[in-house]
Amino acid sequence: EAHLFELAEEIARKVVVALFEDAPEVPRRFDTTLLALKAYLRGEALLREGHFADAFQAFESAVEEDSLFTLGWARLGITASYTEDLVMGRRAVKKALEVDGALSESERRKLLAYRAFADGRFVEAEERWRAVIGTHPRDPDAWFYLADVYFHGGPLHGNNPAESWSGFKQAIEYGFPEEDYSLQYHIRASAAWAGDTDAYVETLRNLLRLEPEGDLAAPVRAELASMTDDETLRQTAFDELSESPDWLMTVAQYGLALVARDVEAASEAALLWTQPRRSTMVRAQGHIAAALFALVGGHVTRADEQMALAGTLDPVYTAEYAGFISLLPLPDAESRLVRARESLLGVEPVTRPSEEINPWADSHGDVHDVVVASVLASILIRLGDIESATRLLDEMESNESSPAKTNVARGLAASGRAALALVAADTTAAIDILANTRVEDFWVRTGISPILSSVGERFMLAGLLAERGEVDEAVR
Repeated sequence: EAHLFELAEEIARKVVVALFEDAPEVPRRFDTTLLALKAYLRGEALLREGHFADAFQAFESAVEEDSLFTLGWARLGITASYTEDLVMGRRAVKKALEVDGALSESERRKLLAYRAFADGRFVEAEERWRAVIGTHPRDPDAWFYLADVYFHGGPLHGNNPAESWSGFKQAIEYGFPEEDYSLQYHIRASAAWAGDTDAYVETLRNLLRLEPEGDLAAPVRAELASMTDDETLRQTAFDELSESPDWLMTVAQYGLALVARDVEAASEAALLWTQPRRSTMVRAQGHIAAALFALVGGHVTRADEQMALAGTLDPVYTAEYAGFISLLPLPDAESRLVRARESLLGVEPVTRPSEEINPWADSHGDVHDVVVASVLASILIRLGDIESATRLLDEMESNESSPAKTNVARGLAASGRAALALVAADTTAAIDILANTRVEDFWVRTGISPILSSVGERFMLAGLLAERGEVDEAVR
């Protein structure tokens, strides 16, 4: 019996090694238990098929069985980016790096690159992945995650996320499984952003062929319905979305608005967030998202109505976004600014520890006080209260209460400094500040919140560059 157990373990290890036969270096940390290996292999299969939540649980089981199973921790961290348990994912990557002697130098370099990406340090992540490719130019994982940096971080740095497509193609060429669900899911957006509608639609169909019941199947169906005007498919997708968890609703809104470019459908998806069964904070976010989508379509009155509904549910989030909206070129601009200032001065932004929030649906939960200060400073500058705005910016720049708040506060304060430079008619200084301004924080947070995404700063920078005659750079 003991011999059979040892034989089973040896077979399991050989299977794991076979999984990595295309990699430049086979991972070394397989001196673990049979149960941990079985859970790990189950997680790998589920991850490839697009069952991300189940894969997460499998990898979690692997590290529960063996707390020193480094590869299990690493895959748990990476898989978490496709689930709502993002905080656990960051902890898992950190844990994988802390297990002494378990990682080869190549593996450690990859995890450090991935951690930089997960933390929103996109420039560092790009440099680290390019360094890996420099020594292992045919590493499919390195090409995939370099493309992922462009996919999520490109817009924050003035780059077209469609540039990610070439990286994904390189990953396939060097052995990344072409039928991998996450790869195909990324490619579908890259194709859309590159303007290849046929490839986009075909990839959506392929995703549904690969796994018609995967975790992301409902958002994929919704996008395909928008692209093909299939009302029956649309109804099926929205019926499924109405039963989806909060985080998946964010994915659906993002895909419909920014990939399928169907803002009306995105607004309809946002309103599914307002179902009574969801928390008051999430319901408020649904109304706020619907308001923002309404503004995209030029429906100011509809947006105001949605913001009023949000205000009955979550005064802090509503005040933050009402302030953000007041800075846009809308009718009745002066009174909007004044009302927004009074609302922000009247709220008490209670924040929670970073480990207690889910950024998919609560992107400001641990930095509410910083966001309120930032939006208020911008409004005060617009209203001419330079002294009060400067005091707020000084306080933001000296905020060291937590790593998250420090990064967010300093990134947002920089945009305030640019606005002050414009007030002083120093356009060159404003452009210099804006060109180097970004909030380096968890990629989900900066990808979801327009306040934290640097979108306003990028728009302001484009306008200043155009005024200076640098039209091509402004367009970029």
